[in-house]
Amino acid sequence: MTRTALYALLALLSLTALGGGAALMLRPDGGLLAMSPADLATSLFRDFFWPGILLFALFGAGSAVALFGVATHRRWGPRWAMAIGAMHVVWILVQVVMIKDPSVLQAVFLCVAIAITALAANANGYSWGGRGAGADTD
Repeated sequence: MTRTALYALLALLSLTALGGGAALMLRPDGGLLAMSPADLATSLFRDFFWPGILLFALFGAGSAVALFGVATHRRWGPRWAMAIGAMHVVWILVQVVMIKDPSVLQAVFLCVAIAITALAANANGYSWGGRGAGADTD
């Protein structure tokens, strides 16, 4: 069950990040996603092109690589998934700080990122009960 949930969340993050990143690169003004460059007034960016590249490459492709690693039982898979989840937590928190008007989607994807991190940690053998008590492998 743990791995199934991890598969689903990594796939969700990958697909949404690939789509969102592509939309931001295609229309850096944010028009395809009903966003405005004014949302970036307090950020480091003038438009959404570079955030789109980061979203597409890091969380779109990166989550797909993590999903592949976990699904094919590669030793590095759960570690990569845990790193992707933790980086996505940071990504969302930075967004909330830098963007004028946070959205509900940020809260949703913060929860997704936390869940990926926790599930991947469990797949790595970590649990709330101590090292080695987790590692659900179904």
